[in-house]
Amino acid sequence: MRAFLLISLFVTSSASLWAQSSESTPTIDDRLYDAYEADYLERIQQNHPVQLQRMNFFLDHAYYVTDYPSGKGFENLPEIVINDLEKINIYNLMQAFEMTRDYETEKAYRIQGTQKALVFYTGKAFTKAFNATRFNASSHQ
Repeated sequence: MRAFLLISLFVTSSASLWAQSSESTPTIDDRLYDAYEADYLERIQQNHPVQLQRMNFFLDHAYYVTDYPSGKGFENLPEIVINDLEKINIYNLMQAFEMTRDYETEKAYRIQGTQKALVFYTGKAFTKAFNATRFNASSHQ
């Protein structure tokens, strides 16, 4: 009887762990394939799922686009080219224009042909937003 209980407990625990691990495996956002090799993304997905979640979150939450007031040094900002403001792949832009971010300070880039700027949130603010989303999602499971 004791052996049966131990085996039952083991099977139940294993099934629970398997279900949690399969639930926590994030999908790879298709836009990441434009910037990274598929095998790299699949390794990240299997071995570092939180990093993949962060990469996915970064695609839409690391920056914002805003109108930039003239006379505020807009001309001095580094210039980038964005063909479609509705379909921004931030990883491609970062690679193409050697864009950088800062942990403490927002970093702005002038969008060619517009009075708009793409502004990176600080690394600190991004990390806080990512962690809030991640922990809120896990508390609702």
